Amino acid sequence: MDHPDEIAPYRKQGAKCCCCCCDYRRAVIAVAIVLGTLEGLVLLYVLSGNYLSYACSSYYYGTNRECEEHFQAMATIETIFSITSIVLGIGAIWGAMTFNAFAVGLNAAWIVVGWILGVVFATSMCNAWNNKGSYYECYTVSSNIAALAITAAFSALFVYPHVGFIVEVQKGIMSKETYEMEKFSCCCISNVQPQPVSHQVAPAHSYGQVSQQQQAKATVYAKSAKAKSDYRYAGGDVELARPEAEKEGTVLYA
Repeated sequence: MDHPDEIAPYRKQGAKCCCCCCDYRRAVIAVAIVLGTLEGLVLLYVLSGNYLSYACSSYYYGTNRECEEHFQAMATIETIFSITSIVLGIGAIWGAMTFNAFAVGLNAAWIVVGWILGVVFATSMCNAWNNKGSYYECYTVSSNIAALAITAAFSALFVYPHVGFIVEVQKGIMSKETYEMEKFSCCCISNVQPQPVSHQVAPAHSYGQVSQQQQAKATVYAKSAKAKSDYRYAGGDVELARPEAEKEGTVLYA
């Protein structure tokens, strides 16, 4: 079999979040940090209890006891929701760091569930306020198309990098071995990808003719069954790349 003396360098196969921002792994981490911070601030505010007196004095016609009971129930629900969001957000960060699609998927699902619960919760709260009477008319979210569309758009924007990350992990594009070549940021890192050196090609059966020291120092590029295009960067780990190289009947040494 004829082989070229050199192979083409690995080219980034993954997409960029919003076409220009960063790779999906960084995007998932950034979104999880932003949402976790916001939920943390909401949780602190709810636990402080300050909103109870403000809400009851400003927006509610009912008795003070009725108001406090009403908003205390709201505070309990919001506390559970915020804690769950923070925990799953931390899980998403861990999932992105370890290329665990399941952990990232859980957070994506929770964002969708959170939006649905938010619509239901806001509608029920507005109905309760309107029935009891308030200083202003509370329009339900279901009757306000603009509010519904805006909240849905933000939720979709937050879910988007999670889906992109999961797809790339499933395809083998995003992994521990390929991330050095797949990483990208418009502002935080150098995006110059390392280039391979010239390679000499030998048949797979010539492993025994190469010293262990040469194998350890070799920069190996092997065809990947998952990536399906170009060559997959194997981080210089001969043992990791050997099965894929043997599949192709070729071993590439620097």
